[in-house]
Amino acid sequence: MAKARAKQLVVCVDNDGYLASLELRKIYVALRDIDAEKHDLIRIVDESGEDYLYPKAFFRVIALPQAVRRAVLAVGDGIMSAIDFDMAIERQADPKGDRVKIGMTGKFLPFRYYGAKGNEQALGYREE
Repeated sequence: MAKARAKQLVVCVDNDGYLASLELRKIYVALRDIDAEKHDLIRIVDESGEDYLYPKAFFRVIALPQAVRRAVLAVGDGIMSAIDFDMAIERQADPKGDRVKIGMTGKFLPFRYYGAKGNEQALGYREE
């Protein structure tokens, strides 16, 4: 069984020359690729599930606090896909100082349960 590559979330900050492939301010999943990094490239997974190389300077790594990550990814009996995912960022005027409004949408992926025995439910999501 092949070892899964490390994944991280990145946001697109530039799409010059890749207007049809990359959306500005959209969150993508990046896969660790040491050879690509040597050439200042980053491997990005698109909506089809395929991965492609793009200039590393086009993306910024984002980190969400654990509580926010749980709130964003957990949706009752499933999670939100980080591959088929959109994020909108909007600046709003406020008397106390401008605010930033962040909206997120993503494909719902229901949890799958494996190995249930008797009254016990074995929990876990397994990618195929």
